[in-house]
Amino acid sequence: MSSTALVVFTPTAEQLADATKKGDAWKTFGYNMSLTNLALIDKAAKLKPTLPTKVEDIAAAEKTLADLKTAFKDIQTERKVPTGKIDAVTSALMKPEKQIEQYIKELSDALLPLKRLEKDDLDKKQKRTDELRRFTETTQIQYNEAVAFVEKTIERLKSEKYEAALEKIEVNNIANHVLWLKGLVRDNEFYQPIPQDADPEKQEILTRIFSAWDNKFYIEKYKTGLDTLFVDFATAKANKTDALLALSVKQEAATNDINQATEMKNVVASMDAVSYSGGGGGSFAPATRALKEFWVVDMPHTESNMIHIMRAFAVNIVLTMPTLQVKDCFNIDINKMAQALANVKNNTDPNFQPDKIIFKKSDKI
Repeated sequence: MSSTALVVFTPTAEQLADATKKGDAWKTFGYNMSLTNLALIDKAAKLKPTLPTKVEDIAAAEKTLADLKTAFKDIQTERKVPTGKIDAVTSALMKPEKQIEQYIKELSDALLPLKRLEKDDLDKKQKRTDELRRFTETTQIQYNEAVAFVEKTIERLKSEKYEAALEKIEVNNIANHVLWLKGLVRDNEFYQPIPQDADPEKQEILTRIFSAWDNKFYIEKYKTGLDTLFVDFATAKANKTDALLALSVKQEAATNDINQATEMKNVVASMDAVSYSGGGGGSFAPATRALKEFWVVDMPHTESNMIHIMRAFAVNIVLTMPTLQVKDCFNIDINKMAQALANVKNNTDPNFQPDKIIFKKSDKI
């Protein structure tokens, strides 16, 4: 049944007759109770004592005080005769409320363990998604570093071949020498195998990212780099010292460019990993209302724990006192102190942790 459904009650003829009869009875009851109330008011007014003003009045005042206490009990007993009937009626009228309260308790008790199961399942899915997000980021960075390593290797190999040629190869033989160098490159020269993982979802991530590796691209980049590097070989051969210095500067600049580009790629990898959904959506949230989680003080009722709670409450009085709603601070008991400590942790500072106080996380619908 919807909580907002309008319930229309139509009494039967018998119910109307019974209600009319009871209504007439209440008229008589109300009349008699009013007379009783007037009589009790009159009786109480006549009992107003004369207050003692000197020592000699003590004996008479003590007797009057005893008589007043007796009269109080008598009036209270007389008042309870009609009000006792009201208490019985009130109790009867409250039966529907108590019945609904029981329904609420039964339904809440049935829902709570199911809600906990739902939350555990969502937490597990979220934890798995977060794990795969981190793995995606790590794998992309691993790929970026592999690219950087190959690009630096290409720069190093070009420099090594160039330095060696400056020492051993004549200018008129350089074209054939470059062709020979390019012919030495194997088909798998810069091959990068796809890493393996026993986890199918992680393997899917590894395959997706490392499948972008193009071995032929790096081979062509190396060969093209050789052609470009040896274009001015004749001039370099005539000025070896300057050529080697320029080569060193060029290689250092290339390495710095590779490092900067890799760093930027890694930053992008961290940002892109956030979008990983794990095949089931980004963040997991229940379609129903989430459980309300809160902290409670969970400690055995021992004298030592009583002292710990009192001390923690007093030490943190500036934080704890405002969380209590009591008219008289003398009515604060140990349970209220414990609740005040929990209130601070729940509403003010989740890291609140007084010495010797044990908190437990609880939940409710």
